[in-house]
Amino acid sequence: MPATPARIGFITNELRRSIAGPDAAVVAKYGTLARDTEVPVETFFDSETDAQAMANERLALLSPSRRLLTSVVQGAETGLSITFRPAIPTAQVIDDERAYNKAALGIGISIDFENGKTEIQTWG
Repeated sequence: MPATPARIGFITNELRRSIAGPDAAVVAKYGTLARDTEVPVETFFDSETDAQAMANERLALLSPSRRLLTSVVQGAETGLSITFRPAIPTAQVIDDERAYNKAALGIGISIDFENGKTEIQTWG
């Protein structure tokens, strides 16, 4: 790659900032739990455009309300029948006690063969 003035300037700058937010809803929801410092997050992007895209994606992940739920299902065969290929499994999680009825990703499965139970973790 030729050493153009723009490339030299890019390389010699110690820091480049890409910022997404602040989003009032995210600040109200999390406060400083997610990040309570102004120190930049070190990354290794080749361009500010890539870093900005990642900052925007991070904000998009924090914006909606999500929950981590664990469900215990009778039968080890339930866990054995779930496949993670070619796509991540999704489920409609309905919890009347928490007034929760949303689609979620299956992110973890634990199978207890001894007690014949499957524990499924969902995020959504």
